[in-house]
Amino acid sequence: MKDKLPFEEITRKVYTKKESQTNLEHGINPENRTVTELLNNGVICLNKPSGPSSHQVTEYAKNILEIGKAGHGGTLE
Repeated sequence: MKDKLPFEEITRKVYTKKESQTNLEHGINPENRTVTELLNNGVICLNKPSGPSSHQVTEYAKNILEIGKAGHGGTLE
């Protein structure tokens, strides 16, 4: 028999997100957004390799996506 850690002994409830409809007066269904809308209002999560700086990786992303404006949230080191 394998011993459990204290946090494994706790019984927890699992909450599940439920589907909902987007009120078209207040936005658009994310699945119906254009690539331009997603890039203008989105976030890209990436695993930065060692070597290039955060600034360099941001520049790479801007060039690849052909966008004029991008930034990073804090350091990516």
